[in-house]
Amino acid sequence: MISRMNYKLVPYSVKLAEVRSLVGSCQDSVPTEVCQQFFEAEHQKHPIGVDTNSDLFDALVELIDGENLDPDRAYHYGYALQAMCEYLGTRLESNNWNQVKWITLEDTGLNAVMGKGSPIALPLIPDFPTIGHLSNKKIRQLIEEPKGNSLKIESDEVQGFLRDFDSWVQQAYTDKTDLVFFYY
Repeated sequence: MISRMNYKLVPYSVKLAEVRSLVGSCQDSVPTEVCQQFFEAEHQKHPIGVDTNSDLFDALVELIDGENLDPDRAYHYGYALQAMCEYLGTRLESNNWNQVKWITLEDTGLNAVMGKGSPIALPLIPDFPTIGHLSNKKIRQLIEEPKGNSLKIESDEVQGFLRDFDSWVQQAYTDKTDLVFFYY
């Protein structure tokens, strides 16, 4: 169980149909564009450079070219999916979700969302990133069929996390997008 270390949850507002249509599209220039944009966005947080020979680039090429995916490289595809979400969508504010334990996801009920896995077919990722998603249809249900808070509330700290979650759901509802989450 993941409980001794702190990790972060990174949400994206993105249209899943666009992500899915990119997989297997064989667009030669897209892996370079996706990789560069992702590294540029991440560079603001970590001083890394763009390397088109990186494992991330190779994983993007394999996904976009619709190649058979190597289960031994599963986590590379998970991060490639994150780069695709960065490219096609919007990374949402998640500062409160930096330095959180898995138990926090359990306390908020977000672990059920994370249990949905990747919105595209990927080999099983035994470690990180853990990926979850909410379709726009499910988001509309959360907004339009109010049943109290969309996730359970048990403490003041958890309420703060849920306010963030509710703001992500509201933004995706307004933008008519889906949500994809990465926990690592």
